[in-house]
Amino acid sequence: MTKQRVLLLGATGETGGSILNGLLADTESFVRHICHYPRGGSDRAVQDVEALVRPASINKPQVQELTKRGVKIRAVDIGGRLDDVVNSLAGVDVLISAIDAMGQLAQLSLATAAKQAGVKRFKEEVYQHIRRLYLPYTIIDVGFWHQLSFPTLPSGRVDYAAVVMNNKNEIPAEGTMPTILTDLRDIGPFVARIIKDPRTLNKL
Repeated sequence: MTKQRVLLLGATGETGGSILNGLLADTESFVRHICHYPRGGSDRAVQDVEALVRPASINKPQVQELTKRGVKIRAVDIGGRLDDVVNSLAGVDVLISAIDAMGQLAQLSLATAAKQAGVKRFKEEVYQHIRRLYLPYTIIDVGFWHQLSFPTLPSGRVDYAAVVMNNKNEIPAEGTMPTILTDLRDIGPFVARIIKDPRTLNKL
């Protein structure tokens, strides 16, 4: 059996929350398997799941809720001193970034710190920087949330199932353009599987 320490940035967000749920569910599933088959053995990875948050957020209700679920919290300003960020990543095997779209460039210093801290795999979107660092990575492209693409009706009868961003239901390229849609609830289980599979290392 292998065990890896997973650190998640953005655990209180929508995508990060899905990833967190998937990781915790995967860990619980592994524990149940061992309890039922104590002599069966397994080489399947089990996760120690932790969350990386800003020091200013440590007392927020969303972060406190994470601790109630047994998630260890690491606090650091990823835009602060590089040495502090490196120290905050000590012992981490897999670093998953679910930072929002406006914070993508903040991951540059995070990737540099991950390299110095010896993180074995980094999942994020600032591709060229992590490649220049020779930092092992996996890039997970989930496309667009299905929840944000659910078509609305003039009557509003299906609005309960949709996150409405505008009142247009446009279909690009008359429906001939390939697109990726992922249900938000599936992202977490997918990530939990991906980080255990060595074939995904340094792959998109």
